[in-house]
Amino acid sequence: MKKLILILILAIAAFAKDVSYKELCQTLPEINGYKASKCTGMQMQNPMFGKVVSATRDYSKDKKHFTINIATGMQAMAAWTPFMMGMEIENDEQLIKITKYKGFNLGISYNKKEKNGLIAIKLSDNAILAINYENMDYKEALKVLDNINLQKIHAILSGKESIESSSKSSGIINIKEDSTWYFKMIHFSAAAISQVYIQINSQKPKFLVEYAGLNPGSNAPIKIDLKAGDKVKFVVKSCYRDHLYGPIDSTNNRFFKVIKDSDGSYEFKFEDAVGADMRYNDGYFVFYKKGEGEEPNKFVNIKSFKVIKDGDKTIFEGKIDSKNPNLTEGKIVIKDNHWSSVKIVGVDFNSDGTFRIPLNYKLTAPMYTAIFKVSYNYEEDIRVRALKGCFIK
Repeated sequence: MKKLILILILAIAAFAKDVSYKELCQTLPEINGYKASKCTGMQMQNPMFGKVVSATRDYSKDKKHFTINIATGMQAMAAWTPFMMGMEIENDEQLIKITKYKGFNLGISYNKKEKNGLIAIKLSDNAILAINYENMDYKEALKVLDNINLQKIHAILSGKESIESSSKSSGIINIKEDSTWYFKMIHFSAAAISQVYIQINSQKPKFLVEYAGLNPGSNAPIKIDLKAGDKVKFVVKSCYRDHLYGPIDSTNNRFFKVIKDSDGSYEFKFEDAVGADMRYNDGYFVFYKKGEGEEPNKFVNIKSFKVIKDGDKTIFEGKIDSKNPNLTEGKIVIKDNHWSSVKIVGVDFNSDGTFRIPLNYKLTAPMYTAIFKVSYNYEEDIRVRALKGCFIK
């Protein structure tokens, strides 16, 4: 019933710009792992509310289900009603939270017992995107937004080809005040192995993540504390067939496309340092100030994950930061060069969150990738390491 009410609210939204629902449907993508319905929409003239437009698409996987709705107009803001007063609530039964995502106001409503709720993005004073989700934790539902180009939707709704609130960036971020920022890889898919580093001022670049393979997953936000006056850029090194490429940095517009969503939110799309097709489609990460994007994990985070070679032996070593290491679920999924899972290694953590595990498996294929996954209290984090190649020590 709540879902029906929301859809009706969105359907009667007054229309501010002459936008076709078909244009909005084109912004609702296929999402990896989910079965998507055909996008449906409508445009109509209403004597009370004027012209109306809406677009809707359903997604499902096993028992999980969510619906994405887009609408414009003053009445669409009725969907923002639960968050209008700015009140935040959390108890054993529900969560109501207001934050920022890529410069937009975001509201979260979550029923903890039923595992359903609403995520609403206020695109403007007369436009909204809403996600109704069922049988999902709200953090998992938030990840749906990583697949949606909100800036493109904003451009369509505003009737502009370019977006005033977004602009190309030089690839260097100037920090205006002491603040906490977060790094998150949204998507990676490439044959080469790539490592991403952050460089602050003229300091030695600091390792953040390594990624390899086809859509291995997305890490939880990584915290980075910065000071006023810091200048930040990112560096990528890549390995392909035992050859090292790079480094390249985010000021190189042949390899990086950098978009400034706001003073506190940036998007980085990059070609790995091999530079095979130069379409900026190998990796995509975001860097944002606290409050401008996805909230960090509170209960579990991966602090390190390494692959160590000791003669013919392969050893996994790492550390997590967890509220309860003994109850934290950990596993390492091994995939071969055909991206088939060939072995799963369970991980038991010491009381300080550390672990050291030998891999009892012969690495006979040309390439293997290890995906380390942890989960605790509905939160997840991952790290990726190649088991062969330039970065193995």
